Amino acid sequence: MGGSLWVSPWVNADLWVTVDLWVNAWVAPQGPQCERCRPLFVGVARDGGRCRSCRSFCHQNSAVCVTHTELQRAREQPQRFPLDPDKIPLWVPEGPSEADAVCVNCENNSVGPRCGGCRPGFFLLDGVCTR
Repeated sequence: MGGSLWVSPWVNADLWVTVDLWVNAWVAPQGPQCERCRPLFVGVARDGGRCRSCRSFCHQNSAVCVTHTELQRAREQPQRFPLDPDKIPLWVPEGPSEADAVCVNCENNSVGPRCGGCRPGFFLLDGVCTR
């Protein structure tokens, strides 16, 4: 895309979210031919593929997803490879493919590689882990 997006400060919050989601859908690919996804996005952008946010991939229960190898590296050296969403792009060169992605720090009592299950004592009701 090459340019930057300017949104007037008078835009309402609902429209801003819509604009933000639209912009992320277009700026998530990276690489010389936009074939890779940026960190914190999952997928393969080449050949008409798409990148989607970790939040979407992780059933809205995590903002961070990395490869299994990157997760192991972060567990072994957390100071050097932090799993904070603001720090991920500093050491992760690109987002994982769906086959290699694992969600990190599942929220809302969810568990599993895609935060799709519930912790013991909770059950899934209308997409939310409930007691």
